[in-house]
Amino acid sequence: MIHDISKEDFFYVLKDNYDEHIELAIPFYREMHKEIVRFVPAGITSMRALDLGCGTGKTSAIILQNFPASTVRAIDLFDEMLRHARARLSPFEGRVEYVQGDFRSIPLGGAYDVCVSALAIHHHTPEEKRETFKRIGEALSPAGRFIMIDWTKFESPFVQRLSAAVAEQHARSSVPDEEVVEAWCEHWREKNIPDTVANLVEWLEDAGFAHAECTVRYYGTAMIVAEKPR
Repeated sequence: MIHDISKEDFFYVLKDNYDEHIELAIPFYREMHKEIVRFVPAGITSMRALDLGCGTGKTSAIILQNFPASTVRAIDLFDEMLRHARARLSPFEGRVEYVQGDFRSIPLGGAYDVCVSALAIHHHTPEEKRETFKRIGEALSPAGRFIMIDWTKFESPFVQRLSAAVAEQHARSSVPDEEVVEAWCEHWREKNIPDTVANLVEWLEDAGFAHAECTVRYYGTAMIVAEKPR
């Protein structure tokens, strides 16, 4: 049974200001997105990609811009986010399939060369993450890769407190709207369900990935790449 995720949990969906602040609020958001292209499987002429929790299309755009023969299946829970994704990705008309739904339960499709997910899976419980990783593995082609940018936590209570403080300090110094900053910080404290990098890697390997590695990390923000066997 999956736990309920409602629109009311996401102030930036209700206020429609996600794109305005996300790249400012999240530490290393831009830098980690730039790293995505390094881990996309090389030598594929017509790459198929799956974007889970596509939001306003930032991550899909990285794929579409850098791989001209690629297509993307972009899934998000909220129509409001998909509306922005359609606008951002309009230059790639015919190469994107938009799907509104909960990727914890809807069919994902298959034979993808790469799956990407940015800042979406941390809203899942540990049990849901394990099941999601299994479903991603089943959706990928042999030698396919899963690239995840997301919130994580630390085992040490001291380091975890420091990590949270660093994230909040970053938001306060980067986002000019104080009300928005407070909303982001409250969302992170009350709605996020982060897990340790060690657990995420273990669950990915349990799901059948041959390798899972944390490639970039800045306190709680981490990029993890997992490779499906050939």
